[in-house]
Amino acid sequence: MKQLSEVYISMTIEDFERAASIVPFNIAEKWMANAARAQGISIQINYIQQAIVFGAPRKLDMKSMRQPLIEIGFKLQQAMQRVAADELQKKDKLEKAHLLTNIRERMDKETKTIRQRKEEIERRKEEFERKKQIQEKEANEKLRKQEAAEAEQERLRQEVERQRRAVDREEQKRKEAEIAKNKEMLEQMKKLADQKSNLKVAGKKITDIEEEDLDNISFDQIEKAREAHITRERQDKIRARKMENKRVDHLARALREEETPLIDDWADQIEASDAILLGEAEKRNEGEQRTKHEKDVLEKTVLLAYQSAKDTWASSRLDDRTEEFEAKRDSQTRRLTQKVVDNKIARAKERMLTDQKDREERDAAEQQAYETEKKEKEDNRRRLAEEEREVEERIEREERQRQDEESRREEKERAQEARREEDERRQRAEEKRRQKEQEMEDRAQQPKQERAAPVDKAPGGGAGAWRRGDPAPPASSAPAAAKEEEGSWRRPAAREEAHKHAPAATTRSEDAGSWRAAPRAAAAP
Repeated sequence: MKQLSEVYISMTIEDFERAASIVPFNIAEKWMANAARAQGISIQINYIQQAIVFGAPRKLDMKSMRQPLIEIGFKLQQAMQRVAADELQKKDKLEKAHLLTNIRERMDKETKTIRQRKEEIERRKEEFERKKQIQEKEANEKLRKQEAAEAEQERLRQEVERQRRAVDREEQKRKEAEIAKNKEMLEQMKKLADQKSNLKVAGKKITDIEEEDLDNISFDQIEKAREAHITRERQDKIRARKMENKRVDHLARALREEETPLIDDWADQIEASDAILLGEAEKRNEGEQRTKHEKDVLEKTVLLAYQSAKDTWASSRLDDRTEEFEAKRDSQTRRLTQKVVDNKIARAKERMLTDQKDREERDAAEQQAYETEKKEKEDNRRRLAEEEREVEERIEREERQRQDEESRREEKERAQEARREEDERRQRAEEKRRQKEQEMEDRAQQPKQERAAPVDKAPGGGAGAWRRGDPAPPASSAPAAAKEEEGSWRRPAAREEAHKHAPAATTRSEDAGSWRAAPRAAAAP
């Protein structure tokens, strides 16, 4: 994908399939998506025009431009190394030399900064741990108070809930009792009221009231309806009795007077018809009974011949069965008697076992109570011992912590004292080093001052001497001096670095300079 994007700007899907004929286009499409995601290559597939476009000129984001920019930077760096290798090397050497000039000071400064940072980190860490302990302690205390408050609230809520449930239970019992009483009264009223009664309770007829309606009906409404029903029944009875009195007094008495002779004639007619029917029924029954009697007499006459044989067989069989019955009865009597005795013995044994078991249970309960009491005493003694041991361990742990804190404090103080001594020692060494460098610089400047002295103080002989009145100083001395001055002006840092790293050589050079300058100094007037 990368090679194709570098060579082509766009290509058709057909050409791409020919170029990547080793895999189908759907797999190649997945490869293009992975390459675009991993390498930052911009690939667009236009299915309408059947083309693949490399690069997205309308969408320039850092994600798609990252890899090309990296490659451009790498190629530019390679080109710079090929074109300006000497300048790059000089630049690197200058940078290294600049770093070497103050590397010791930077090392000391960084060491000091690191030490200060470490001390600050330790201080902040201790402060953070102290604050964290205080926060944890406050959080634990707050959590404990919150848990205590929640427990108290939960206890109050449970108490209120328990009282509410008790009130609800009492109210429910009262309602249930009232409903049962109302139901019983309604049942009595239903029994007293007939189907045609128009008795109503709370707007409903007494016969239409169900158990679900009892919740909406109070005892006062039922009592009021019952009293109204009783009053209405009393009034109806009074009215009915009055009407009955009127009817009996007039119509009923007249009807009974007219019906009395007719009823007597009807009774005589019914009695005569019943007598005729009864006589006919008795005649029919008499004929049937006579026929049956004759048939039974004939059968008896036929069976009388077998009477003696039957009695003899029955007696023989009954004797055997009587003896067998007597034997079974005696056996049963003995068995039942033995069973009664065995039952009495079994009951006595059972009572004895029950008493023994109760006695053993009482002994076991007493033994268990004794062991429980003994265990409780042992647990209390062990708990007290553990509490004492915990108190001792806590005291010992606090003592160890205090000693550890004191030892850490002492170690910290010793470390701080050692760091202060080390800083002082390093500062003294730095001051000594600076003094020595200053002395070395003064010694190095002394020959220059001697060489720059007036010429009239120089001795008369010597190749480098110059007298007042001469046309000019020797040509050889001026360029050398100018060259020396130019070198000292151009490379002061190099000379200082040389003095730092090679003190012995500097000393020998100064000594040589002093030796050379000694004859001139001696010849001066």
